[in-house]
Amino acid sequence: GELRTASSSMSPPEFGLVCLMVLVTFVIDDMLLAVGLGLLATAILFAFQYSRVHAISRIHTGRQLRSNVKRPRSHQHLLSIRADDLRVLHLQDYLFFGSVHELIHEADAFLSENTSVEASADDSASCHCLVLNFAKVVAVDASAAASICDLQKRCISMAHMHLLFAQVSARVLLSLTAAGLKHSSKDDEPSVFCSLDYALEHCEDLLLGDEGRKAGVVVPLNLEEGEIREVRANDKELKLHDAAVLREKLMRWTREVHGPASRCVEKLWPMMDFMSVAREVALPLHDVDGGALLYLVVSGYAHLWMSKSNDEVRVLSSEARDDFVRLSKGGPGTLWGGNPVASHFV
Repeated sequence: GELRTASSSMSPPEFGLVCLMVLVTFVIDDMLLAVGLGLLATAILFAFQYSRVHAISRIHTGRQLRSNVKRPRSHQHLLSIRADDLRVLHLQDYLFFGSVHELIHEADAFLSENTSVEASADDSASCHCLVLNFAKVVAVDASAAASICDLQKRCISMAHMHLLFAQVSARVLLSLTAAGLKHSSKDDEPSVFCSLDYALEHCEDLLLGDEGRKAGVVVPLNLEEGEIREVRANDKELKLHDAAVLREKLMRWTREVHGPASRCVEKLWPMMDFMSVAREVALPLHDVDGGALLYLVVSGYAHLWMSKSNDEVRVLSSEARDDFVRLSKGGPGTLWGGNPVASHFV
């Protein structure tokens, strides 16, 4: 009766092994030996079951995955050219000595594909990024953790290769850290990211090189001396110097990010106010009368967030928030409309 019940939840090879062990237990008149054989059979069944589980659920390149950062068309074009230099391995389930070999094999294949050209670490043209997404990994055993840490050491030794870890749970991160995982690698470059979006953004910045680092450059507004928090773009008192030059720059940047939508900058320029915004400031999406507000980033970055607990949406000037999910990020030339969900898809 018990064997018949067990057979419904086992594959034929597994059930055959169980029947064999039951038969051997009857034949051997040694309880200690029978217990030892039972433990051995359990270990074999465990390894057999999990060896059939794929450690990698999906594989993506830069052609299928991009970060939520709004980038100029020139940057988007460059990232399209460099799409194959970014590889994302989505891992799943329990990683142990019997399943991690698939991950290492796939990673080795990517490393071997990109070792033909040796280059210095600051040569973005030869930069390659491998991202391990741990979002669906529940646990990692010591053997798998050691293999992953060994992979990281090999990537660090290769000047042009960057290995990043995304969405690693606290439990898994503890196991990897105990095995020797470095949370930062080359030149204190972070290697562990709280979300896949942040990891992809970092990879894109590496692939773009100097062009990516210039994206959020601070543009001086040349305001007169004194604390001027807000100033009209066409101020008659000329408190904003070089307004015409700044207007042309913003139109060019907005055209790079949004294309035809940049025409609204020219139309709305006389009604625009310049605001100096500190970090951690939530920008209102509507005015007191309920009208939609339009923001244009001049310098730095703005972030569009959605609360994890409800559908609240905010435009913030800050970086990562534990209680919010980042929907989008934009630098100079990015427009943020009164409909925050729609502005994410502009």
